[in-house]
Amino acid sequence: MNDFLEQMADIVEVDEDEMDAEQPFRDYEAWDSLAVLSTLALIEEDYDVVVSNEELRGVTTLKQLWDLVQSKQG
Repeated sequence: MNDFLEQMADIVEVDEDEMDAEQPFRDYEAWDSLAVLSTLALIEEDYDVVVSNEELRGVTTLKQLWDLVQSKQG
């Protein structure tokens, strides 16, 4: 999960030490439509998992998103 948090820190434009897996990712100032697309692309490219927009809307924290990715890698 640490690599995932590092990658997400880049997407939401914060230092890695500012990332909190339990914080709602929508709270980050840089969370916008480009961040959504970047997140979906990251998950597909690096983890070989497809997450839909609806599934992404169904989670609120990075921990929940990571758990979703892990469940799809099955």
